[in-house]
Amino acid sequence: MNIKKVEVLLWIMRICNRMGLSKNVSEFATRLMFSNPELLKKYRAKTIAGGLIHVASKFCREARTQKEISEMTGISEASIRKVCKDVKIFDIRVL
Repeated sequence: MNIKKVEVLLWIMRICNRMGLSKNVSEFATRLMFSNPELLKKYRAKTIAGGLIHVASKFCREARTQKEISEMTGISEASIRKVCKDVKIFDIRVL
């Protein structure tokens, strides 16, 4: 596993913990990261984590807005939106 993947995983855990999201959200966000390796080439680790958490929280019915994630992490809402647009979900097993 490369360093950037580890950074993304750490950010996913931190952000989910700070926002009070369940383990299901962090696990789903992690699965999304592994199924979308092209994100690692385009964005910073923290930005990837924020976007993946936004998508995962919707799927796990614990939705957090882009604004909430942005305020918690310091990532712009536009950056979160860009990551969300690039996430491919078709090959993920839903929890």
